[in-house]
Amino acid sequence: MKFSFTSKKLPLLKWIWYSFLRTALIPLVVVEIAFIGIYFFTNEWSQRETIQLLKEETQDELEQISKREAVVIDNQISSITNATELYRQHTEQSLHSMATAKPEDIARLKYSPEGIYYSTKDSQDGGPAIFYSGVVPVKEEEREKVHRLLTTSPIMKSIYKSQPLAGAIYFNTFDSLNIIYPYFNVLEQYAPYMDIPTYNFYYEADLKHNPDKKVRWTDAYLDPAGNGWMASAIAPVYNGDFLEGVVGIDVTIDTITKEVLDLEIPWGGYGVLVGKDGTILALPKDGEETFGLNELTDHTYEKAIFQDTFKPDQFNIYKRQDFNIISEKIKKEKQGLQNIELDNSNHFISWSTVKDTEWKLLVVVPQENVYGKINKMSDKLFLIGTFMIAGLIIFYTLFFLILYRQSRKISLNIAEPLISLNAVVKSIGEGIYHQNKFQFRVKELQETADNLIEMGKELGRTNNSLNKAQKELEKRESDLRALVHSIDDIIMELDKNGICLNVWTNDERILAHPISQIINGKIVDVLDAKYECIITPLIEKVFDSGNTESVEYEITTQNGNAWFQGRFSPIFDGEGNVKTLSFTARNITERKKMEQNLVQAKEEAERANTAKSEFLSSMSHELRTPMNAILGFAQLLEMDPSEPLTESQQESVNEILKAGNHLLILINEVLDLAKIESGRLSISIEPVEVYSVMDEVASIISPLADKRSITLINRLEEGLRIYVNADRIRLKQVLLNLMSNAVKYNNDQGKIIFECIKLEDRIQFVITDTGIGIEASNLNEIFEPFFRLNNQHYIVEGTGIGLTVSKKLVEQMNGTIHVESQKGVGSKFWFDLPITDGSDFIMNEVELGNNDPIDEVNDDNKYKVLYIEDNPANLQLVEKIIISRFENIELLSAPTGELGIDLASAHIPDLILLDIHLPGINGFEAFSRLRELKDTMHIPVIAISANAMIRDVEKGLAVGFEAYLTKPINVNEFIKQVQKTLDVS
Repeated sequence: MKFSFTSKKLPLLKWIWYSFLRTALIPLVVVEIAFIGIYFFTNEWSQRETIQLLKEETQDELEQISKREAVVIDNQISSITNATELYRQHTEQSLHSMATAKPEDIARLKYSPEGIYYSTKDSQDGGPAIFYSGVVPVKEEEREKVHRLLTTSPIMKSIYKSQPLAGAIYFNTFDSLNIIYPYFNVLEQYAPYMDIPTYNFYYEADLKHNPDKKVRWTDAYLDPAGNGWMASAIAPVYNGDFLEGVVGIDVTIDTITKEVLDLEIPWGGYGVLVGKDGTILALPKDGEETFGLNELTDHTYEKAIFQDTFKPDQFNIYKRQDFNIISEKIKKEKQGLQNIELDNSNHFISWSTVKDTEWKLLVVVPQENVYGKINKMSDKLFLIGTFMIAGLIIFYTLFFLILYRQSRKISLNIAEPLISLNAVVKSIGEGIYHQNKFQFRVKELQETADNLIEMGKELGRTNNSLNKAQKELEKRESDLRALVHSIDDIIMELDKNGICLNVWTNDERILAHPISQIINGKIVDVLDAKYECIITPLIEKVFDSGNTESVEYEITTQNGNAWFQGRFSPIFDGEGNVKTLSFTARNITERKKMEQNLVQAKEEAERANTAKSEFLSSMSHELRTPMNAILGFAQLLEMDPSEPLTESQQESVNEILKAGNHLLILINEVLDLAKIESGRLSISIEPVEVYSVMDEVASIISPLADKRSITLINRLEEGLRIYVNADRIRLKQVLLNLMSNAVKYNNDQGKIIFECIKLEDRIQFVITDTGIGIEASNLNEIFEPFFRLNNQHYIVEGTGIGLTVSKKLVEQMNGTIHVESQKGVGSKFWFDLPITDGSDFIMNEVELGNNDPIDEVNDDNKYKVLYIEDNPANLQLVEKIIISRFENIELLSAPTGELGIDLASAHIPDLILLDIHLPGINGFEAFSRLRELKDTMHIPVIAISANAMIRDVEKGLAVGFEAYLTKPINVNEFIKQVQKTLDVS
C-alpha cells in the first residue's frame, strides 16, 4: 500500500500499522527468508570445498608469506646496506681531505688520566661521541685525524634520521679510534684500553674475511657501546691496500624483533630470523615458549665488554636436536616448507632466504590452528541454521499478532494526550504560563506534559526575572557612573592590539591627552613611546595566561609629570576566554617621592655608620700608639734592676699599668661593639666541643677566683663529649666575660657554679654566683652599652660594654642570653646555643677502617704537612686522617696564623692546610704573608673553613688557594685532595 503526507489523512491506528508493515516487517521477513535459503545452500557447498581447498592452500600460502616477508626484510636490510656504503664513501673522503672540525667540536675533546682522547659532552646541535683508546699514544697526527673525521657528523645524523632500523652509526680505526653517533658517555661504557680490531664488527670486514671489500652483515653479538644485542652492517675503508678502519650501522635485536618481525601471519603464526650460521637473530614473544628460549635484547653492562660476545648454542637451530630433521635442508635450500615437532606439537615451518645477508626467515604455524576447527565449525553451522528457521517461524507468527493489538493501544494512548498537549501549548503562547497537570499512561507523553507545564512556569519566572534584571541593570549603570566619578583612578578598556575602547576618570587633567584623543588610539601612544617594549609584551602575556600584570610608568599629564601604577586585568567572555583587558592606573607620585626620601635616608645612615667605624678605627690607632709608650715605659721602670723603685714609686707605676690595661680593654671592647653593630664582625659557625672550652675558661678564671678565696665549681664531667654550633673564639669570649663578672661582683669566700645543661636540641651554659646581686629595676638595662652598677660600698673596675658585646655575640651564634638576680643574694646568667652531634669530627672505624674505598698510600718519599688551626677538634680529626692513611707524612700544627708562618719558614712543608677563621690574623692575611716570603711562596695551600657560602669558596679560589674545602670535612674528598696536591698514589 502506498501513501504520502499529501494523500488522504488516516486514523492513527492504521497509520501506525501501515508504517510498521511497509518500513520494517515486510522487508525484514523477505531478507531473513532469502538469507536462510542462501545460508543452507552455500553452507553445504562451502563445507566440502573449503576443507579441501584450505588443506591444499595452507602450504602454498605459507611459502608465499615467507617469500613475501623475506623480500620486505631484504628491502629494509638493503636500505641499511646502501646507507653503510654511502657512509663508507664519505668517511674515505674525509680521511683524505684537509677539512677540519668546527671549533666547538674540538673544544669538547680532552685527555683522560689513562691517555684516552674522548668527547666530554655532546655538541649543542647533537653530534657523535669520540673515544680514542689508550692502547696507542694519541698525538698531534691522531688528533688531526679525529678533527677530519668529525666533518662526517652531518652525514651520520642524516643516515640515523632516515634509517628507522639504525641503532647507531660508527667508524672504528686500526688504532682503536671509535666515532659513534648518537652521543653517549664513552668513559662510563668503554674499557680504557679497548683494542677495537679484536672485535667481530671490525675483523669480519678485513681482507681475510671480506676479500670483496663490500658491505657485509655480522651475526648477533653483544655491543660494547651499551646498546645490547645486535647485528651490524659493516664495510672496510681502505687507503690503498691498507685497512684504515671499518664503518658500520648497528641494528639492535630488539629493533629487528619489533620492526622487522612485526608480521601479520594467519593461524597464530610468527616469524623467526636466523643468521647464516644458524643463530637465531630475532625471536618474537610468541615463539619463546615454543623454542624454549628467552630472546636476548638488553644487557645490564655492570662491566665493560672486553671481547666478542655471541649468543649461546641453544640459539643456533643447526645445533639444536629438535631441528636435526630439517637443519641441513634449511641450510642448503633457499626456500622450502617442512613439518616439524616443536614443544610436543606439530608445526609447519616455511623458510625463505634474505638475499643480501643470506639470513633465513622462518614462518612457524601450529598445524592444529589450521585444521582443528574446520570440522567442528561445519557441524555447528548446520545446527545453527536449523534452529534459526524454527525460531524465525515462531517469532514472526507471535510478532504479527502482538503488533496488531499494540498498534491499537498505541494509537489511543497517543492521540488523546496529543490533543491536550496542543491546547497547553496554545495557552502558554497566549501568556497563560501556569497550567494544570495531566495524568497520561505513556511515560514519555507524561514526561512531555510535565516538561511542557514546567516550561510554562519557567517562562513566567524568566519573564519576571528579565523585567527585574532590566531594572537592576539600569541601577548598576547609574552606580557605575557614580563609582567612576568618586575615585581618582583611571580605568580603560583595551583590545588585544592595545587599542583603547573606552576611558573612565573623574578628572581628565590627570591624562596625558583628552579622552576624545585617547579612545580608538593605542595605549603606548597614550603613555609614552619608550614604554612600548614593556607594555606590548604585557598585554600579550595577559591575553595568553589570563593573569593580572602590573607596571609602573612616568608620563607628562595636563597637570605636569606624574608616576602611575598600572594593572592589566583580563575580562572574560561567557566561555572563559579573554575578550578584552581592563587597565587601571593609580597616581603614585607621592609614594615615589617617599621612596626616594627613604633611599636617601638609608644612604645617609650608611655613610654615618661608615664614618663612625672609620673614626673608631682611627681613634684606636691614635690611642694605642701613646698607650704603647705608657705601658712600655711603665714596665721598664718596674723591671729596671739598676734603679729599683721605692715603695711609693712602685705603687704609682702599678696604678699606671692598671689604668693603661683598663683603657686598652675598653678600646678593644668598643671596637668589637662597633664591628658587631656595623655587621662586619666575622663569625665562623662550626661544631665546638663544650668540655674543652669550659675547661680552658675555668683554668683562666681560677687564679682570679683564688685571689679572693672564691670557690669555682665546674659541673661538666671530664671526657663527656658534647658539641654546639658556635664560633669557638666568640664562645670563649662570652664565657670569660660572664665568669670574670662573677668573680668581680662576688664576695670574698663566695662561690661560682659553672655548669652546662643539655636540653632537647640546645645546650644551656649557666654561671651562678653568690655576689652582690642586681636590683630588679636594673635587669633590663645591664645589657645596654656603658651601663655600670652604682654601689657606694662596692667599686668594680670595668668598661660597661662587656655584657652588650656578649649579648650580641650570643645572638649572632643563634642563641639567647638571660639573667636572674636578687639583691644581696647573687646572680644567675645563662645562654643557650644549638646542639650538634659532632659526628663530622669523630673518626670511627667505618670511616678509617679497611672498608674505606680509598686505598692506603704507599710512597717511599717523606712529606711534611703544616695544619694552621685553633680548634682542637678539627686538629684531632685531620691528625687521625693523616695517621690512618699516610704513613709517610709528618703533620705539624699551629693554633695561630703568626705561629704558622714562623713554622712554615722554619720547616718548609710540602703542603699547608689553613683555617680561615683564626685568632689574630685571619687565614687570608696569613696566606698573603706566606706568598710574600721567598721560602714559602711556592708551597701549595689548601683552605679548610666553615665559611661554606658559594661566594666564600669563589673568593678563596680567586686569591690563589690550591683548593677550598668546607667544614664539616668530607674525609674521602680530603684524602683525594691531599693525594692530588702531593702527587702521591
